[in-house]
Amino acid sequence: MWRPLPRLKHAIRGISACFIIRHDDERREREGSKRRPLRALTRAISAVFLNAADKFNVTAASVDESEGIKHLLQLCGQSHVYTWEEAINLKRLNSVVKINEGSFGEVYAIHSTPQAGYTNIIKVVPIDGEAPEDSFDQLTSEEVYSELLSSKLLTKLWSDIERKNSSTKCFIHLKAAYVVRGPYHPALQAAWNKYDEDEECGNANPNELYPDQVYIVFEYENGGDSLDHFKPRHPEELLSIICQIATALAAAEQALRFEHRDLHIGNVLVFKKPRPRDHVATVNGEEFCFHDAGVSVRIIDFTLARFEDEGQTHYHKLKEDDALFEGDDSEPHHQIYRDMKEFTGGNWRAYYPVTNRIWLEYLVERLCDLSKYSHNTATLRLLHRMLDELEDCSSANEFIHTTAFTRTVTYLDSLRDGNPR
Repeated sequence: MWRPLPRLKHAIRGISACFIIRHDDERREREGSKRRPLRALTRAISAVFLNAADKFNVTAASVDESEGIKHLLQLCGQSHVYTWEEAINLKRLNSVVKINEGSFGEVYAIHSTPQAGYTNIIKVVPIDGEAPEDSFDQLTSEEVYSELLSSKLLTKLWSDIERKNSSTKCFIHLKAAYVVRGPYHPALQAAWNKYDEDEECGNANPNELYPDQVYIVFEYENGGDSLDHFKPRHPEELLSIICQIATALAAAEQALRFEHRDLHIGNVLVFKKPRPRDHVATVNGEEFCFHDAGVSVRIIDFTLARFEDEGQTHYHKLKEDDALFEGDDSEPHHQIYRDMKEFTGGNWRAYYPVTNRIWLEYLVERLCDLSKYSHNTATLRLLHRMLDELEDCSSANEFIHTTAFTRTVTYLDSLRDGNPR
Protein backbone atom coordinates (compact mmCIF):
# COMPACT_ATOMS: atom_id res chain seq x y z
CA MET A 1 0.00 0.00 0.00
CA TRP A 2 1.59 3.27 -1.06
CA ARG A 3 1.00 6.83 -0.06
CA PRO A 4 1.46 9.97 -2.17
CA LEU A 5 4.75 11.66 -1.47
CA PRO A 6 3.35 14.88 0.10
CA ARG A 7 1.90 12.78 2.95
CA LEU A 8 4.82 10.43 3.22
CA LYS A 9 6.90 12.43 5.65
CA HIS A 10 4.44 12.12 8.51
CA ALA A 11 3.47 8.58 7.59
CA ILE A 12 6.94 7.08 7.70
CA ARG A 13 8.92 9.54 9.76
CA GLY A 14 9.85 6.66 12.02
CA ILE A 15 11.49 4.60 9.31
CA SER A 16 15.06 3.64 10.14
CA ALA A 17 17.84 5.30 8.23
CA CYS A 18 18.89 1.91 6.81
CA PHE A 19 22.27 2.15 8.49
CA ILE A 20 23.63 2.81 11.96
CA ILE A 21 21.49 5.47 13.59
CA ARG A 22 23.49 7.13 16.31
CA HIS A 23 21.33 8.50 19.09
CA ASP A 24 21.68 12.13 20.10
CA ASP A 25 23.77 11.29 23.14
CA GLU A 26 26.26 9.50 20.89
CA ARG A 27 26.67 12.36 18.45
CA ARG A 28 29.50 14.79 18.79
CA GLU A 29 28.36 18.12 20.12
CA ARG A 30 28.24 20.65 17.36
CA GLU A 31 29.61 24.10 18.02
CA GLY A 32 27.84 26.36 15.57
CA SER A 33 28.71 26.47 11.89
CA LYS A 34 32.35 27.53 12.20
CA ARG A 35 34.76 26.26 9.56
CA ARG A 36 38.49 26.15 9.64
CA PRO A 37 39.86 29.02 7.49
CA LEU A 38 42.16 26.69 5.56
CA ARG A 39 39.30 24.35 4.77
CA ALA A 40 37.14 27.18 3.47
CA LEU A 41 40.00 28.33 1.25
CA THR A 42 40.59 24.79 0.00
CA ARG A 43 36.91 24.38 -0.89
CA ALA A 44 36.96 27.64 -2.81
CA ILE A 45 40.02 26.56 -4.76
CA SER A 46 38.42 23.18 -5.43
CA ALA A 47 35.32 24.88 -6.83
CA VAL A 48 37.44 27.04 -9.14
CA PHE A 49 39.24 24.01 -10.57
CA LEU A 50 35.97 22.08 -10.92
CA ASN A 51 34.46 24.91 -12.94
CA ALA A 52 37.58 25.04 -15.07
CA ALA A 53 37.36 21.31 -15.64
CA ASP A 54 33.78 21.72 -16.87
CA LYS A 55 34.94 24.23 -19.47
CA PHE A 56 37.48 21.77 -20.83
CA ASN A 57 34.95 18.89 -20.77
CA VAL A 58 36.75 16.95 -18.07
CA THR A 59 34.11 14.41 -17.01
CA ALA A 60 33.82 11.88 -14.22
CA ALA A 61 34.79 9.17 -16.69
CA SER A 62 38.19 10.75 -17.29
CA VAL A 63 39.21 10.76 -13.62
CA ASP A 64 41.76 8.19 -12.52
CA GLU A 65 39.69 6.43 -9.90
CA SER A 66 41.00 4.70 -6.78
CA GLU A 67 40.89 0.92 -6.54
CA GLY A 68 38.09 1.16 -3.99
CA ILE A 69 35.93 3.22 -6.35
CA LYS A 70 36.71 0.87 -9.24
CA HIS A 71 35.45 -2.08 -7.19
CA LEU A 72 32.25 -0.20 -6.34
CA LEU A 73 31.71 0.69 -9.99
CA GLN A 74 32.05 -2.93 -10.96
CA LEU A 75 29.56 -4.00 -8.29
CA CYS A 76 27.11 -1.31 -9.46
CA GLY A 77 27.58 -2.24 -13.12
CA GLN A 78 28.89 1.23 -14.05
CA SER A 79 31.68 2.05 -16.48
CA HIS A 80 32.31 5.40 -14.80
CA VAL A 81 31.18 7.54 -11.88
CA TYR A 82 27.79 9.04 -12.70
CA THR A 83 26.54 12.57 -12.42
CA TRP A 84 23.28 12.94 -10.49
CA GLU A 85 21.39 13.27 -13.77
CA GLU A 86 22.82 9.99 -15.05
CA ALA A 87 21.94 8.16 -11.85
CA ILE A 88 18.38 9.33 -11.16
CA ASN A 89 15.82 10.70 -13.60
CA LEU A 90 15.10 14.25 -12.48
CA LYS A 91 11.34 13.70 -12.64
CA ARG A 92 11.72 11.10 -9.90
CA LEU A 93 13.01 13.80 -7.59
CA ASN A 94 9.83 15.87 -7.85
CA SER A 95 8.45 16.26 -4.32
CA VAL A 96 11.41 14.40 -2.81
CA VAL A 97 11.16 14.24 0.99
CA LYS A 98 13.92 13.69 3.52
CA ILE A 99 12.57 11.15 6.03
CA ASN A 100 15.52 10.36 8.28
CA GLU A 101 19.26 10.57 8.82
CA GLY A 102 22.12 8.56 10.24
CA SER A 103 25.69 9.19 11.22
CA PHE A 104 26.99 8.66 7.70
CA GLY A 105 24.33 10.09 5.40
CA GLU A 106 20.74 11.00 4.61
CA VAL A 107 17.58 9.07 3.71
CA TYR A 108 14.98 10.34 1.25
CA ALA A 109 11.72 9.13 -0.30
CA ILE A 110 11.45 9.53 -4.08
CA HIS A 111 9.13 8.40 -6.85
CA SER A 112 9.88 4.89 -8.05
CA THR A 113 9.41 5.96 -11.70
CA PRO A 114 9.25 9.27 -13.60
CA GLN A 115 5.46 8.75 -13.71
CA ALA A 116 5.28 8.85 -9.88
CA GLY A 117 3.35 5.85 -8.55
CA TYR A 118 4.97 4.00 -5.68
CA THR A 119 7.77 5.41 -3.57
CA ASN A 120 11.29 4.10 -3.12
CA ILE A 121 13.81 4.99 -0.47
CA ILE A 122 17.29 6.26 -1.29
CA LYS A 123 20.19 6.41 1.13
CA VAL A 124 22.84 8.94 0.14
CA VAL A 125 26.25 8.38 1.74
CA PRO A 126 29.32 10.56 1.04
CA ILE A 127 32.48 8.46 0.86
CA ASP A 128 36.27 8.81 0.58
CA GLY A 129 36.21 12.50 1.40
CA GLU A 130 36.84 14.93 4.21
CA ALA A 131 33.91 15.27 6.59
CA PRO A 132 32.78 18.72 7.74
CA GLU A 133 33.97 19.80 11.16
CA ASP A 134 32.34 18.01 14.13
CA SER A 135 30.99 15.24 11.88
CA PHE A 136 31.75 11.54 11.87
CA ASP A 137 34.50 10.55 9.47
CA GLN A 138 33.15 9.56 6.08
CA LEU A 139 33.01 5.88 5.25
CA THR A 140 35.59 4.64 2.78
CA SER A 141 34.74 2.97 -0.51
CA GLU A 142 36.11 -0.28 0.94
CA GLU A 143 33.74 -0.07 3.92
CA VAL A 144 30.60 0.58 1.85
CA TYR A 145 31.60 -2.17 -0.60
CA SER A 146 30.80 -4.76 2.07
CA GLU A 147 27.40 -3.22 2.79
CA LEU A 148 26.52 -3.02 -0.90
CA LEU A 149 27.60 -6.62 -1.52
CA SER A 150 25.58 -7.90 1.45
CA SER A 151 22.52 -5.94 0.24
CA LYS A 152 22.79 -7.54 -3.20
CA LEU A 153 23.31 -11.05 -1.82
CA LEU A 154 20.44 -10.78 0.66
CA THR A 155 18.17 -9.46 -2.10
CA LYS A 156 19.02 -12.59 -4.08
CA LEU A 157 17.59 -14.65 -1.22
CA TRP A 158 14.15 -13.45 -2.36
CA SER A 159 14.52 -16.25 -4.89
CA ASP A 160 16.29 -19.51 -4.15
CA ILE A 161 17.48 -19.90 -7.76
CA GLU A 162 21.09 -19.15 -6.84
CA ARG A 163 20.97 -20.18 -3.16
CA LYS A 164 19.04 -23.34 -3.90
CA ASN A 165 18.40 -24.42 -0.33
CA SER A 166 17.52 -21.14 1.42
CA SER A 167 15.22 -18.26 0.60
CA THR A 168 13.46 -15.38 2.37
CA LYS A 169 11.85 -12.07 1.44
CA CYS A 170 12.46 -10.44 4.81
CA PHE A 171 15.65 -8.57 3.89
CA ILE A 172 15.06 -5.18 2.29
CA HIS A 173 14.99 -5.38 -1.49
CA LEU A 174 17.81 -3.41 -3.12
CA LYS A 175 16.49 -1.96 -6.37
CA ALA A 176 19.72 -0.31 -7.56
CA ALA A 177 22.90 1.38 -6.41
CA TYR A 178 24.90 4.19 -7.97
CA VAL A 179 28.30 5.80 -7.52
CA VAL A 180 27.84 9.57 -8.05
CA ARG A 181 30.20 12.55 -8.07
CA GLY A 182 29.37 16.23 -7.95
CA PRO A 183 27.75 18.96 -5.87
CA TYR A 184 24.78 17.83 -3.78
CA HIS A 185 21.69 17.73 -5.97
CA PRO A 186 19.52 20.88 -5.56
CA ALA A 187 16.33 18.84 -5.04
CA LEU A 188 17.95 16.80 -2.29
CA GLN A 189 19.44 19.95 -0.76
CA ALA A 190 16.01 21.58 -0.69
CA ALA A 191 14.53 18.50 0.99
CA TRP A 192 17.39 18.55 3.51
CA ASN A 193 16.71 22.22 4.28
CA LYS A 194 12.99 21.57 4.79
CA TYR A 195 13.73 18.70 7.20
CA ASP A 196 16.17 20.93 9.06
CA GLU A 197 13.47 23.59 9.49
CA ASP A 198 10.99 21.07 10.89
CA GLU A 199 13.21 18.63 12.78
CA GLU A 200 16.63 20.31 13.12
CA CYS A 201 19.10 17.99 11.40
CA GLY A 202 21.83 16.41 13.46
CA ASN A 203 24.14 16.09 10.46
CA ALA A 204 26.23 18.81 8.87
CA ASN A 205 24.66 20.59 5.91
CA PRO A 206 25.55 18.78 2.65
CA ASN A 207 26.47 22.13 1.10
CA GLU A 208 29.59 22.01 3.28
CA LEU A 209 30.93 19.08 1.26
CA TYR A 210 33.39 19.56 -1.57
CA PRO A 211 31.83 20.05 -5.03
CA ASP A 212 33.65 16.96 -6.31
CA GLN A 213 32.40 14.75 -3.44
CA VAL A 214 31.74 11.10 -4.28
CA TYR A 215 28.56 9.40 -3.00
CA ILE A 216 27.20 5.88 -2.90
CA VAL A 217 23.43 5.94 -3.42
CA PHE A 218 21.41 2.89 -2.34
CA GLU A 219 17.88 2.63 -3.70
CA TYR A 220 15.53 0.34 -1.79
CA GLU A 221 11.89 -0.60 -1.77
CA ASN A 222 9.74 1.19 0.78
CA GLY A 223 9.73 -1.40 3.57
CA GLY A 224 7.28 0.27 5.93
CA ASP A 225 7.62 1.77 9.41
CA SER A 226 10.35 0.88 11.86
CA LEU A 227 9.36 -1.40 14.72
CA ASP A 228 9.88 1.34 17.30
CA HIS A 229 7.00 3.24 15.65
CA PHE A 230 4.84 0.20 14.89
CA LYS A 231 1.40 0.04 16.48
CA PRO A 232 -0.10 -3.46 16.18
CA ARG A 233 -3.71 -3.87 15.16
CA HIS A 234 -3.83 -7.36 16.66
CA PRO A 235 -1.47 -9.07 19.15
CA GLU A 236 -0.81 -11.98 16.79
CA GLU A 237 1.03 -9.56 14.50
CA LEU A 238 3.82 -9.53 17.09
CA LEU A 239 4.16 -13.31 16.88
CA SER A 240 4.32 -13.20 13.09
CA ILE A 241 6.99 -10.49 13.21
CA ILE A 242 9.40 -12.49 15.36
CA CYS A 243 8.79 -15.70 13.39
CA GLN A 244 9.52 -13.90 10.12
CA ILE A 245 12.73 -12.42 11.53
CA ALA A 246 13.87 -15.76 12.92
CA THR A 247 13.37 -17.66 9.66
CA ALA A 248 15.07 -14.87 7.71
CA LEU A 249 18.16 -14.95 9.93
CA ALA A 250 18.23 -18.74 9.78
CA ALA A 251 18.05 -18.70 5.97
CA ALA A 252 20.90 -16.17 5.79
CA GLU A 253 22.96 -18.20 8.26
CA GLN A 254 22.68 -21.24 6.03
CA ALA A 255 23.22 -19.41 2.73
CA LEU A 256 25.89 -16.88 3.70
CA ARG A 257 27.07 -17.72 7.24
CA PHE A 258 25.49 -14.39 8.04
CA GLU A 259 25.33 -12.36 11.26
CA HIS A 260 23.48 -9.06 11.30
CA ARG A 261 25.15 -7.71 14.46
CA ASP A 262 22.97 -4.57 14.69
CA LEU A 263 19.36 -5.74 14.77
CA HIS A 264 17.79 -3.14 17.07
CA ILE A 265 14.14 -2.18 16.63
CA GLY A 266 15.05 0.70 14.32
CA ASN A 267 16.45 -1.81 11.83
CA VAL A 268 13.25 -3.86 11.57
CA LEU A 269 10.61 -2.44 9.25
CA VAL A 270 7.00 -3.61 9.29
CA PHE A 271 4.48 -3.20 6.49
CA LYS A 272 0.78 -3.68 7.23
CA LYS A 273 -0.92 -5.62 4.43
CA PRO A 274 -4.53 -5.20 3.33
CA ARG A 275 -5.19 -8.90 3.99
CA PRO A 276 -3.29 -11.76 5.65
CA ARG A 277 -1.44 -14.37 3.63
CA ASP A 278 0.95 -17.22 4.28
CA HIS A 279 4.58 -16.36 4.86
CA VAL A 280 7.03 -18.77 3.25
CA ALA A 281 10.76 -19.18 3.83
CA THR A 282 13.19 -22.00 3.07
CA VAL A 283 16.08 -22.92 5.35
CA ASN A 284 18.56 -25.49 4.11
CA GLY A 285 15.88 -27.11 1.96
CA GLU A 286 13.24 -27.13 4.72
CA GLU A 287 10.15 -25.03 4.05
CA PHE A 288 8.56 -22.92 6.76
CA CYS A 289 5.06 -21.72 5.96
CA PHE A 290 2.80 -19.93 8.44
CA HIS A 291 0.04 -17.33 8.69
CA ASP A 292 1.58 -13.85 8.48
CA ALA A 293 -1.25 -12.13 10.44
CA GLY A 294 -1.33 -9.35 7.84
CA VAL A 295 2.21 -8.00 8.31
CA SER A 296 5.45 -8.26 6.35
CA VAL A 297 8.89 -7.70 7.83
CA ARG A 298 11.94 -6.12 6.20
CA ILE A 299 15.34 -6.22 7.88
CA ILE A 300 17.68 -3.35 7.04
CA ASP A 301 21.16 -1.93 7.75
CA PHE A 302 24.01 -4.31 7.05
CA THR A 303 26.81 -1.94 7.99
CA LEU A 304 28.05 -4.17 10.80
CA ALA A 305 27.09 -7.47 9.16
CA ARG A 306 29.42 -10.42 8.81
CA PHE A 307 28.94 -12.84 5.88
CA GLU A 308 30.78 -15.05 3.40
CA ASP A 309 30.68 -15.09 -0.38
CA GLU A 310 32.77 -17.09 -2.84
CA GLY A 311 35.27 -18.07 -0.18
CA GLN A 312 35.74 -14.51 1.08
CA THR A 313 34.76 -13.31 4.54
CA HIS A 314 33.32 -9.80 4.82
CA TYR A 315 32.90 -8.07 8.15
CA HIS A 316 33.14 -4.74 9.96
CA LYS A 317 35.93 -4.59 12.49
CA LEU A 318 34.75 -2.73 15.54
CA LYS A 319 37.42 -0.91 17.50
CA GLU A 320 38.04 -1.70 21.15
CA ASP A 321 36.83 1.74 22.18
CA ASP A 322 34.02 2.09 19.63
CA ALA A 323 31.22 4.37 20.83
CA LEU A 324 28.76 1.49 20.36
CA PHE A 325 30.13 -0.13 23.51
CA GLU A 326 29.76 3.01 25.61
CA GLY A 327 25.99 3.51 25.53
CA ASP A 328 24.11 3.51 28.82
CA ASP A 329 21.27 1.21 29.79
CA SER A 330 18.59 3.74 28.87
CA GLU A 331 18.55 2.04 25.47
CA PRO A 332 18.43 -1.78 25.90
CA HIS A 333 20.30 -2.51 22.68
CA HIS A 334 23.46 -0.83 23.99
CA GLN A 335 24.04 -3.85 26.21
CA ILE A 336 23.75 -6.17 23.19
CA TYR A 337 26.85 -4.61 21.61
CA ARG A 338 28.78 -5.34 24.79
CA ASP A 339 27.41 -8.89 24.84
CA MET A 340 28.55 -9.39 21.24
CA LYS A 341 32.02 -8.18 22.14
CA GLU A 342 32.14 -10.73 24.96
CA PHE A 343 30.89 -13.59 22.78
CA THR A 344 33.31 -12.84 19.94
CA GLY A 345 36.27 -11.94 22.12
CA GLY A 346 36.83 -9.05 19.72
CA ASN A 347 37.40 -11.45 16.81
CA TRP A 348 34.90 -9.88 14.41
CA ARG A 349 36.06 -11.94 11.44
CA ALA A 350 35.04 -15.30 12.89
CA TYR A 351 31.54 -16.74 12.57
CA TYR A 352 29.46 -16.50 15.76
CA PRO A 353 25.77 -17.06 14.85
CA VAL A 354 24.99 -16.77 18.55
CA THR A 355 24.93 -13.00 17.91
CA ASN A 356 21.76 -13.53 15.88
CA ARG A 357 20.28 -15.36 18.86
CA ILE A 358 21.01 -12.56 21.33
CA TRP A 359 19.43 -10.01 18.98
CA LEU A 360 16.37 -12.28 18.74
CA GLU A 361 16.18 -12.32 22.55
CA TYR A 362 16.33 -8.54 22.59
CA LEU A 363 13.54 -8.30 19.99
CA VAL A 364 11.28 -10.78 21.78
CA GLU A 365 11.69 -8.78 25.00
CA ARG A 366 10.68 -5.60 23.19
CA LEU A 367 7.65 -7.36 21.68
CA CYS A 368 6.72 -8.58 25.16
CA ASP A 369 6.58 -4.94 26.21
CA LEU A 370 4.19 -4.19 23.37
CA SER A 371 2.10 -7.27 24.10
CA LYS A 372 1.51 -6.26 27.73
CA TYR A 373 -0.79 -3.49 26.53
CA SER A 374 -2.93 -5.87 24.49
CA HIS A 375 -3.98 -7.97 27.50
CA ASN A 376 -3.68 -11.01 25.25
CA THR A 377 -2.39 -13.75 27.51
CA ALA A 378 -1.91 -16.27 24.69
CA THR A 379 0.48 -13.98 22.82
CA LEU A 380 2.42 -13.04 25.92
CA ARG A 381 2.67 -16.66 27.02
CA LEU A 382 4.08 -17.72 23.64
CA LEU A 383 6.60 -14.88 23.65
CA HIS A 384 7.83 -15.88 27.12
CA ARG A 385 8.19 -19.48 26.00
CA MET A 386 10.36 -18.25 23.14
CA LEU A 387 12.54 -16.33 25.58
CA ASP A 388 12.97 -19.40 27.77
CA GLU A 389 14.11 -21.60 24.88
CA LEU A 390 16.21 -18.94 23.15
CA GLU A 391 18.60 -18.99 26.11
CA ASP A 392 19.80 -22.45 25.12
CA CYS A 393 20.15 -21.74 21.38
CA SER A 394 23.40 -20.98 19.59
CA SER A 395 21.87 -19.62 16.37
CA ALA A 396 18.65 -18.55 14.69
CA ASN A 397 18.60 -21.85 12.82
CA GLU A 398 18.58 -23.76 16.10
CA PHE A 399 15.79 -21.55 17.45
CA ILE A 400 13.38 -22.23 14.57
CA HIS A 401 13.58 -25.93 15.44
CA THR A 402 12.55 -25.43 19.08
CA THR A 403 9.21 -26.42 20.59
CA ALA A 404 8.42 -22.77 21.37
CA PHE A 405 8.82 -21.71 17.75
CA THR A 406 6.75 -24.66 16.48
CA ARG A 407 3.97 -23.88 18.95
CA THR A 408 3.92 -20.27 17.84
CA VAL A 409 3.54 -20.98 14.13
CA THR A 410 0.91 -23.60 14.96
CA TYR A 411 -0.99 -20.94 16.90
CA LEU A 412 -0.70 -18.50 13.98
CA ASP A 413 -2.02 -21.11 11.57
CA SER A 414 -4.96 -21.85 13.87
CA LEU A 415 -5.95 -18.18 13.65
CA ARG A 416 -5.97 -18.42 9.87
CA ASP A 417 -8.16 -21.49 10.08
CA GLY A 418 -10.53 -19.81 12.54
CA ASN A 419 -9.75 -22.24 15.33
CA PRO A 420 -7.28 -20.60 17.76
CA ARG A 421 -5.48 -23.06 20.02
